[in-house]
Parts: sequence; C-alpha cells; structure tokens
Amino acid sequence: MQALLLSSLLIVAPLISAQQHSTPPNVAEPSKKTMMPVKLDELPMEGGWTYQEILKKAETGDFDANMLLAQMWQSIYKSNLVDNPGICIVQIEKFARIAAQSGHPAPVLIMTDPCGAHGVFKGKYLSRELSKQLTKCRQLAEQGDLNAIMALMEVCDLPKDVLKSYLDTAEEKAKNNWNDYINILSIREEVNEYTTEETLNKLLPHQNDYKSATAFIIGLLADKLATASKDAEEKKIWLTLAKKMFLKASAQEHAAAMTCLAYFKNAGVNPETQKRLLHELFERGDIFSIYLRIYQEKRLPEYSPDYTSLLKKGCELELPQALEYRLAQIENNPDENREEIAKHVNTLLRLEDSGVYNYLIEPYTVPASVINALPLSGKSCKELQSLAQLGDVNAMVALGILWDNEVHDMLFSDKMEEALDNSEHWFREAEKHGHPYAKFMLAEKKFYDSLPPSPPDEESDDVMASFEPSPELVKECFELAKKGDFYTTKLIIPYLQQNQVNEILAILREKAYAGDALSQAHLAYHLVLSYIDPNNDQSANNEAFAWARQSAAQLHPEGLFMLGYLHKHGFELKDKEKFKHEFRTEGYCWLWRAALKGHVNATYEYMTDKMNIFSTKDLANRNMVKGLAMRGHLLALSELAELEANASYEPDTGDNDKGQEATPKNKEEEQDFSDMETPPWLTEDGQPIVKEKKIKSHLPTKINPKALQYWETAASLGSSTALDKLAQYYEDVASNTADIILREQYLTSAIMAANYLVKKNDSRGYLRMAHYYEKGLGVQANKELYTGYIKKAAETNDPNALVEYARLLVKGDGVEANPKKAFEILNELHQRHENAPLPIKGLYFMLGYVHEMGLGTPVDYDKAYEFYLSGASDNDSRAINNLGSMYERGAAPVQDLEYALKYYKEAAELGNEDAKANFNRISDKYPELLEKISK
Repeated sequence: MQALLLSSLLIVAPLISAQQHSTPPNVAEPSKKTMMPVKLDELPMEGGWTYQEILKKAETGDFDANMLLAQMWQSIYKSNLVDNPGICIVQIEKFARIAAQSGHPAPVLIMTDPCGAHGVFKGKYLSRELSKQLTKCRQLAEQGDLNAIMALMEVCDLPKDVLKSYLDTAEEKAKNNWNDYINILSIREEVNEYTTEETLNKLLPHQNDYKSATAFIIGLLADKLATASKDAEEKKIWLTLAKKMFLKASAQEHAAAMTCLAYFKNAGVNPETQKRLLHELFERGDIFSIYLRIYQEKRLPEYSPDYTSLLKKGCELELPQALEYRLAQIENNPDENREEIAKHVNTLLRLEDSGVYNYLIEPYTVPASVINALPLSGKSCKELQSLAQLGDVNAMVALGILWDNEVHDMLFSDKMEEALDNSEHWFREAEKHGHPYAKFMLAEKKFYDSLPPSPPDEESDDVMASFEPSPELVKECFELAKKGDFYTTKLIIPYLQQNQVNEILAILREKAYAGDALSQAHLAYHLVLSYIDPNNDQSANNEAFAWARQSAAQLHPEGLFMLGYLHKHGFELKDKEKFKHEFRTEGYCWLWRAALKGHVNATYEYMTDKMNIFSTKDLANRNMVKGLAMRGHLLALSELAELEANASYEPDTGDNDKGQEATPKNKEEEQDFSDMETPPWLTEDGQPIVKEKKIKSHLPTKINPKALQYWETAASLGSSTALDKLAQYYEDVASNTADIILREQYLTSAIMAANYLVKKNDSRGYLRMAHYYEKGLGVQANKELYTGYIKKAAETNDPNALVEYARLLVKGDGVEANPKKAFEILNELHQRHENAPLPIKGLYFMLGYVHEMGLGTPVDYDKAYEFYLSGASDNDSRAINNLGSMYERGAAPVQDLEYALKYYKEAAELGNEDAKANFNRISDKYPELLEKISK
C-alpha cells in the first residue's frame, strides 16, 4: 500500500528543501555513529526498506515485495521523477507480472493500466477472463484486502460510498496490523474523507507505540500542515513536530524518514546529519535519494567522484536514468569502457528503454521468428513481398494498400504515378484470387478513370460523382469483414447500414471479450478511427483505450502500437492542451515497445517526431532507420540513400580544386532535365548560349557504394523513384569527375537506370534519355532522338514533359511549329493543376511568354504579367527576368526602371545569364538607380 505514502513522500521532500525556517528548539539530532547492519525484520517493508532491500526480497518471488515494487514505480511515474516517465511502465509491468503468478487479481488489473491515471475500467469493456479477475478483486476488496482496494482505485472510478465500505471493512480487519491501519488512514486522507489534521490527531496518541512507522507518517502529515499554514507561529510548531518525528524514525533506520530528513534543508538539520543519512541511504540502495541526487547534480559541468559512485550504484539497481547518465558520462572514451557500455546497453534493451538507441553501435535487429509473428500491418514492404510471392493473397492486398497510402501521403514517391502503378499491380494480383478488397479498389479506380479529366468550372454547381460499389461487391466485403479481416472492415464500413456495422462489431467484441489480443487492438482502431458512429463521443474513445490497453497488457505488438498511437495523438483527452505533453510521452513509450517487437509502423511513428536523420549528430535515429532498411522499409532505404549520397558531396568554396563541404543540389536542380535556363528565342541572335563546361565542386566527387546499395534495394522492391535518384546520382558524380573513362562509366550507369524507367513507361526515364541525347551525355547528341523521347514522355501526361513539349511546339524545334496546340496544352495543364500542392516547373513562365508574345492566343500583357508573378513566386529566374523586361518596356502596369533593375538583379542572383546582361546594361547606364536599390 506504499503507493499513496510514496506519492506523499516524493511530493513533500522537494517542498521541504524549499522551506526556510530557523532551527526548531528542543530537537536533538542523532550523533555520529558507525553504520551497522539494518535490522529489517524490525521495520515495516512499506517505507522502512529501501528499493534495493525490497528488490532482494522480491527476487525470492515474494508477492508483497513485487507488488510494492510495482507501486513504487507507479509513484515515480506520477511524480515525474524521471526524464521519460514512460520507462516506468516496463518496470511496473515487470513486477506486477511476477506478483500475478500468485493468483491474486490485483496485479493483473494493474497490468491493464500500469500508469493508474485514467480510470476508464468500469467492468464494461473487459474480456471474460479480465472480468473474472475484476469480480474476484471486488470480492477481496469487500473482505478488506488492501491490495485489491488499491488496484480498484488505480483502474476504476470507485464511487465514494463503495470505497468507504471497503475501507471500513479493511480498518476493522487491521486492528491487529498497525501498518495496514496507517495505510488505511493515509488512503482516507488522500481521498479527502479525513482532513490532514484529523488523520494526524488519530495518530498522535500512538507516537510512542510503534516508533518508526508511526513517527514517519506523523512527520509527513505535520510537514503537509506546515506547508499549507499561512501563520508563521503555527508553521513553526508543525515543522518542529515534523522534524522530531523524522529524527525519531530515522534513528530506527526507517528509509523513507531518512530520505525526508536528508532533504530537510534550511530547517535546522545539521549538514553532517544530512551527509550521514545520504551516505547510509546510498549504501542501502535507496532509489528515491539516488534519483533526487541525480536531478540535483546531473547538470554539473564536471562529474564529481561522488556523482560517479552514485551513477554506478544506480546501474547496479538497473535504474534506467542512472544507466543513461552513466553511458553519457563514459561515451567519450568508448575503447576504455567498451565492456561497461555493452553491459549497460543490454540492460537498457532488456528494460525496453528508448534511451538505448543513443548508444547502439549497430542497428537493432529483430529475430525472424518475431517478425513472422507480426500482423500484416506491422511488416515491411520486403517482408510482405516475400509472403505475396508464396501466394499469400492478404499480403498482396497489404502491399496494394501500402502503395496506395503513398499516393495520398506522398511520403517517399516523387511521382504519384509510381505509387498508383504499384498499387494497381498488387490489387490485380489479389483480384486473381478473388479478394473482395482488391475488386473494390480496382472498380473504384476504373470509375474515377472514366470521369472527365478536367474539374467543373468554378461557377458550375456540378459536384464530381463519387464511387458507389455494387451491392454484390458490398456483400462480398461485408462477409469478409465479419470474418475479422482488418483492412476490408476499414474499407467497407462507410458503405454499410448501421445494423451491419453493429454486427461486425459484435463479432469483433466477441473475440475481444474472449481475450484475443489482435481483435482487441483492431476493435480499438475501429472505435476511434473508422468513424463507425457519426455521433461518436468520448465513451467510444474510452472503450477504444480499454481494448488497446488489454491488448498491450498481453504484449501484443499491434496492441502496443495502437495504444501508443492513441496516446500520441491524444484521442482520449477532453482538454488536449493541458495533458498533451504527458500523454505524448507515454505514447512514445508504447510505440517504442512495439518497435522493439518489430512493428514497422510503430517504429516509423516513433521516429518521425523524435529526431532528424540528416543531422550528422543524430546517430540514434540513423540506427533506427538502418534497422528498418535492413528489413526492406522503402522510406528508410530512400532516406539512407540520400544520407550516404550527401556524405560524398564536397562544399563549394569558390575553388574547384579545394572543395571542403558542400550544400547538395536541391530538388529543383535534380529535376532539371531540360536546358530552359535561357531559351534560344530570348537571346539576341536566336542561338543558345554555350556555357563553358566546369567541374562543379558542390556535386559528389565519388560514388558511395552504400548509397547505391540502398537505392538498388528500393528499386528491387518496386520503387521507380529509387531508379530515378540513382540515375541522377551517377550523372552528378560524372559531372564532377575529371577522369574521362570513369566519367563515361558513370554516365553509362545513369543511362542504364534511365532505360529501366523507360521499360516501365515512366516519364522520368523518357525525360532523362531526352536530356542525355540533347546534351550528348554518355551518347552522341541526337536532336531527333531527344525530340522523340520528349514526345513519349508527353504521351504519359507527365506535366513536366508536357511543358517541354509545348516549348518545342512554340519553337518549332524538331517538330512542326504549332503555337495554338502549345497554348492548349499549357492552358489545360494550368486548369488541371491550378490547386496542385507542387508547382509544375516552367509552366507559369511559358504561359506568361505565350500571352506576352501572342503565340497561340491573343497578346495579353495583364495575363502575362500575372503568370510571370506566379513563376517568380516559384523562384523561376526566367519569369523574374521577363518581369524586369516588362517594367523596362512599359508592358507592366507601369514603366519603372527601378523595378526593372530590381527584378534583373534578383534573376541574375539565381544564375540567369540574360538577367546578368540586362542588369549590367541598366546599371551602367543609370548608376544612380543601382545606388538607390542598394540602399
């Protein structure tokens, strides 16, 4: 019953240290003495023993000791005594699980809600087995069993009259057990049945009867009254009593009293007494004094020998915080402390503490047997493919869903078409086996593909038609959902009648009540995230959390993931802002535990908000990503490939021979397949400007085999984006390689990657091949082949290819000039992608140009000006340069050379050669304007 006592202790101790009072009179302090072995049999285990002493008792399987340890960790959690409160959950469960072997129901209930702070378990959503345990716990509580009462208080919202009846029985039973009586009084005071002063008055007559236990609790109560009192004299009286009682209990080696007294600073306690008490507590392994001292001393610039000894003691007791701080202390000398580092890392892994990732040298690997036991939602792309190749139709559906999610989320795919193609492929494979989900998705795709490509006009009242599956298809999906298929249930719920939804939920609840952990996790998901009830309220969230906790209590990875996800996103919180931090912290703990069990989604959910993989200091997150990549996680492979490629970049210092660290090419530069920097028709003589070929020091100087390995692995899993990145990487290295033979080898590899894309009918492959034939990179320059590849790319309806094809039509380069068709292409692109989240490179510039020049459409300077402005917002140097030209010529709203010079300067700074010439021309002619804009 230590939970409430310890909570009081942990709250009071810091308050004591903050109080400032004169020395209370007539209070004698114990003299110095040699530390003698503590007679534990003469002390109550609750409060009288230290953590280390209880731990030794618990190792024998003692029920009370293990229950006490679980409650101690609950107190630590509630008191925010550790940096990451979530790590307490593992310890709570560990000791509760051992205690549960006795058959007592209390530890079983504690494991369903180890934090003991939610109160959502009211018997309504418990599995049959857990319901039996709850009934048994209530029966024991009615008999006055304190363990049962405490467990019910932790996981249920007990009515006050029910709790009072339990405590009345327990108090009657405690006539012969003084320690239980004290605990009952503490509970009554904690729930406001008695005032603090009433509780104290009940105990004061017994202050000389049961020395250590009574004196300690009287000291706590007196200090609480002193803290609350506003009268100086009254405060002094209570403090005198508190100190007297703590001294009395400390003389009997009562650990909790010694802790309070040790931190009784500025209240007249002799510093030598405090020092002696701290030493004794340290030697006895008192967890609270160790933690409190860690918090006091952890920010010191240099660790003192005492602090090092403190951490080592904490490591012996396997305290996660001490282990982490000790690792931080010795990580600068890994060779000297290799064995200690390995030992502490293994301990942290066993304790499931996420802090271990800061010190893992190698990526964390998950045993194959554990991965095989994961649900489909927890497996990687590679693992799903392995199952699909063996004929697992559900894995095929899961792969289709994985790629379909990329269509919506755009997590790693630069082109939606890639994800759409891969998604359709796997759904077609599943359709061959008759899977209803695949039939549904393909029917939906066929429906939307049949709709007109352009959205209705803004003034139209038409609403785009939405897909409605056939009754036969709905029935097929419904029958599969009733069998518990998770993905199909998510898919079909919006199309079902409420009675059908209730039927599915009833079947799912039946399995959940029977104790099936996966069904419990899936039910939690559907209750919160499937929108099964339009009038969904807080009660549905509470039920979802109840099932997620029960699944997590069985250590099922899906349950751990679901509980972490719900916590992280705060679904159960009415006042989200007030408790946001605490619940997100606990959410990360559950996600981490699921990640250790190999759950891919949990790992990535944990990782996304925590750290930045591209930070050179962030080795922890990089190891997590590497672990995912080893298992074939596409996003992890992509991120690591980029990371390794960037590692071979050199900085641009202005000296091509002495590059040191470079900013890698940005995305726009990587996608620049056509030389549109200065279109030939904008130059004075109509000829393209030929630039001198230079080695670019900001590009990679050599091939990084690891980058190739990651991209090739991703490509083998179906990622066309990886092939595109691979081709760009080879080209970048080639452009920065002086060795002609190596340069040609790299370009040949780039062409091979581009050809693989061409075989997939991927527009990026066509654009790359066009680029190579236009520039003569790895092949002989060939204008006809360049034009042919542009046409093929345009046939895929790729926006970038269509813009380039329109440019050829305007120019009449390799194709018959057709400005009208070019304008139609550009205008349709603009209408189709007007609300697109990503701009189409060059579209606004081309639209501005054809309107300014009257190519395929009447001359319209106003529209040209607006399109150039849109292009300027996308940092298109050509659009910015032409804005300057319009201001210079008076084609803009006003003629203004100052504005013209500003735009020329901006475009020149982006590298536009025409803008540089225009800027020099104007500034030479009107130096006063240059001086004006410089200010």
